[in-house]
Amino acid sequence: MDDHEANQALQYYREYFSAGGLYENEVYAGIKELLAQLQHQGKTLYVATSKPTVFSIKILEHFGLMDFFKEVVVVNLMAHARKK
Repeated sequence: MDDHEANQALQYYREYFSAGGLYENEVYAGIKELLAQLQHQGKTLYVATSKPTVFSIKILEHFGLMDFFKEVVVVNLMAHARKK
């Protein structure tokens, strides 16, 4: 696959993901209960992800998990980019 084909594939993936693919997940059994227990114990919970913020929040809200977390922290890929 050359650079053009790779960029085209990435564009198709991003279109699919943003149109609904982001919801094609499942929450593992017992996770909501575990998060509730940790929250009840006074633990501060965060999400660390490589997904863009907008998608991360949509996914957490869709699955009813957002209220368990204090903050969603995402990677900034451009901050690590180097010039060739």
